[in-house]
Amino acid sequence: MAQKAPIFQTKNAHSEKFDQFHNSRLFDRLGNKFQPKPYWKQYRVLHIVALTSGLFFHVFSAGCAAALVYFFILALSENAVLAGLLTLVGLGLLEVAKRFTAEKLFHTYFQFHKIAWGLAGVAVLLAGLSITAAYFGAQKAVHQFAPPPELVTSDSITATLNERLAAVDASIRDVKKNTWKGKLIPWAGKALERLTAQRERIVTALLDREQRVQTQNDATVQTHQVDTKDQGLKFALFVLLSELLLIGCLAYCEYYDYRSFAEHCQTADDDDEGTPPTPPTPPFSANRKERPVSATIPADKEPGSGPPNDTGNAWNAVFDTSANATATKIVTPARADDNRLRGCSHCGEPYTYNHAKQRYCCDLCRMSAWEQRNGKKLKRGKST
Repeated sequence: MAQKAPIFQTKNAHSEKFDQFHNSRLFDRLGNKFQPKPYWKQYRVLHIVALTSGLFFHVFSAGCAAALVYFFILALSENAVLAGLLTLVGLGLLEVAKRFTAEKLFHTYFQFHKIAWGLAGVAVLLAGLSITAAYFGAQKAVHQFAPPPELVTSDSITATLNERLAAVDASIRDVKKNTWKGKLIPWAGKALERLTAQRERIVTALLDREQRVQTQNDATVQTHQVDTKDQGLKFALFVLLSELLLIGCLAYCEYYDYRSFAEHCQTADDDDEGTPPTPPTPPFSANRKERPVSATIPADKEPGSGPPNDTGNAWNAVFDTSANATATKIVTPARADDNRLRGCSHCGEPYTYNHAKQRYCCDLCRMSAWEQRNGKKLKRGKST
């Protein structure tokens, strides 16, 4: 009986699955999700939501505060146009001042990490006035615009009794016409007594029903007042929450602006300083096996020792090619007639900068500043 040859796996199943995953839409989505992004781009949607929500909360709270001010002025002046104009001007100034002071307060805190207490006091005062007006204005708006209670009219309930009472009154008038020599005849007198008693019973029933209707209406009015007060309180608490959310939205919008710009400045600063900078190495001679030859710099030819306008100084670019070389010091001399003058952020010497982001006069100062800032020693690379 022939023996079957073994079957060997010639493909890597994991590699095929990896290729399938790498080419899938899920991989593209995850790559876009976990790819590092700057803060302004990563939280742009949240910033739009905070900006839109802050505008909504601002308009909402201002409208509730306007209800209180409008009805108060209307009660004093009894002029709707004047009340509306004064409300619009007064609350407009209050809300603009509140928003400006709050944004300025958060801006100062995020940028300088300190609180301007005078500005904070003004911001708290304006916010307190706005919150108080919005809180009581919400209750006033609910009481003013709430639908009236549905009361029961007594006519619908006492209509039958009123008809019976009218019929009895008509019968009494007819009976009183049956007289003899100015006096009621005997049967008319008995009929009158019976009709009078019947009328009294109808009047008693009528008064009883009217009393019940009045009691029911009083209970309805009381329940309506309690419900309206409860709804006004809930609406006022919601307006209060809206004011607090407005302050939170303003704070986040200012933090978003600060964080985005600070991150951009930090990135530009890192590009200028290097992370970490690559130290230039001393030049070698044509023979790579030879060791660097030490160059001696005359004392009177130190960088920057020449005259201010000496642009042809051959010692402007000096290479320290000793065995313990640390960096190449290339200094552009500072000229008195040049507007591009700046002090080095490390050594303080004046120099002429080549671009707006340059902070150091040479590579040596830049590297020394990086070592000072990070507490590390740069490893010197080999020359190529």
